[in-house]
Amino acid sequence: MKPDSAPSERLTSEPLNLLPQYRQKWLQFAWSMESIDQATAIEAIDAMYCRAKLEPPQIEFCANPLELRERVEFYLERDPEGLRQPWYYLLYSCWSEIRKRLDRPLWTNLYEQMGSELFDDLSQQLRDPLEKQLQRQWGTISHELGLHWHRGLEATLWEVMQYPTWLISNGALIDFCVTELGYTWQEEDWLIERGDTCDQEQWPLMQTIAAQVGWVVPLKQMCWVCDRPTKWAFDGAGQLHGQREPAIEYSGGFQVYAYHGLWLDDRFRKKPPSQWQPIWLCSRPNPPYERMIIQEIGYARLCQEYKIKIVDTWQNHTLLWFPLGGGRKQYLLRTVDETTKTNQYAEVPALISVRAAIAWVNEQASEE
Repeated sequence: MKPDSAPSERLTSEPLNLLPQYRQKWLQFAWSMESIDQATAIEAIDAMYCRAKLEPPQIEFCANPLELRERVEFYLERDPEGLRQPWYYLLYSCWSEIRKRLDRPLWTNLYEQMGSELFDDLSQQLRDPLEKQLQRQWGTISHELGLHWHRGLEATLWEVMQYPTWLISNGALIDFCVTELGYTWQEEDWLIERGDTCDQEQWPLMQTIAAQVGWVVPLKQMCWVCDRPTKWAFDGAGQLHGQREPAIEYSGGFQVYAYHGLWLDDRFRKKPPSQWQPIWLCSRPNPPYERMIIQEIGYARLCQEYKIKIVDTWQNHTLLWFPLGGGRKQYLLRTVDETTKTNQYAEVPALISVRAAIAWVNEQASEE
């Protein structure tokens, strides 16, 4: 049933102020470092398959994502269910059947009660940020596993193994609507006909899977559960970050290195930024990595050690550029402070004269 109060009355500053608490509550499910209780996980997975009208699968537990990849890949290579057709993940994954009877009826039921405007507003403030944050974290793990979006079996692995981020993002939204806004599930005829009905066991089951199972990979005959990390490390913005140490660590030696959310390869992992090489800027066209290297190395060192090209000079100003990956160039205006005799740098677009660069910098400053 719907709460008595109107949406505008319920969405006062008081419940909205609680949104960060719900984000944090559900993130803690994804960031938990407690080892999976196998008995609890088996019971929840069997209930999940039963709800989807599927036979209980054989369940295997994996210590870390690399073991998970090896087991899933070995299973798919045997092709027991005709799974090697690329791009057809939804045809054989059980998530489609499970979600028809697990989270979709829950949030669809709420959507119909709340209306699109209120539901979309809450989604933008709560569900969507969680989804993006968890997708970025999955991206760093998939990089470490060597999984990318290519054709064939690797594309299948990339799809099949993804962490079910919707468990966290949708769960947080449903939790807020039920707990703070007082929504319950409606059993109206038109919802029943469409299959979006809910019962008393559905929401607790979704909570259990998110909180007690986590990274689960369900297929029709097999289901794998990846144990939780033993370590997470974040920066102040909640992005994966470790300074010369893993940002994620699992038992069995599986580690992921990250810099403010960016996955790091072997070049960066255990070297301090003072040992990073400017030539790495040319290794590949990747703006986030280029920004990371420039930020840590600094323009002064780049200009001393890198192959810069001077375009124009005038008084105490120099217009120059240095190469980036993919044949691109980064232009800089270098100005010598006449009082301190130190260099100041400003990034500028591709220009041919110092005066044009100065005018561009002054125009940007005035707009700010």
